Amino acid sequence: MRCYAGSRTRSASEIASACYARGSTDDSAENAELVRRIASRAAETELCRRFASRAQLYGRRHLRDPDGARDLAQAAMLAVLEAARACRIADAPRLDRFVLGTCRNIAARMRDVDARAEPTTRPSSMSSSRCPFSTRPTWARCSGA
Repeated sequence: MRCYAGSRTRSASEIASACYARGSTDDSAENAELVRRIASRAAETELCRRFASRAQLYGRRHLRDPDGARDLAQAAMLAVLEAARACRIADAPRLDRFVLGTCRNIAARMRDVDARAEPTTRPSSMSSSRCPFSTRPTWARCSGA
C-alpha cells in the first residue's frame, strides 16, 4: 500500500497519520477473519506484519523517541495477541481501532513512567551548609560526648 502526501508538503508525522488512517479502513472483513483464526502461527505473523509498523509510527509521533517507538510497537503487538488469544476483542472487524487504543494506552503509561523517572533538582533552600544533620545530634550534646 502506498500513501502519498498530496500536492502540498507535509511533515513526516502528517504522512504517517494519513497512512495509518488510509490503511485502517480498507480491510475490516480481513481483520475479523484474522482474529477468528488467531490460534495459528500464520495468523499471528500476519497480524504483526499488518499492524507493527502502524504501532511504531504511532510511537514515533507521540513519544518522539525511536527506541520508545519500537518498545511501544512490541508491547502493543504482545497485548493485542494476548487479547486475541483470550477472545477479548469484542469488535473484530475494527481490529485497527483496538490496536490504536492499545497503542494510546501504552504510550500514556510510557510517558508517565518517564516523567516519574526524571531526577528532581535539589531546592536551593537545602544547601549542604544548611543541612540539619551537619552538626552533632542533640542527644550527643546532652550526654556530654
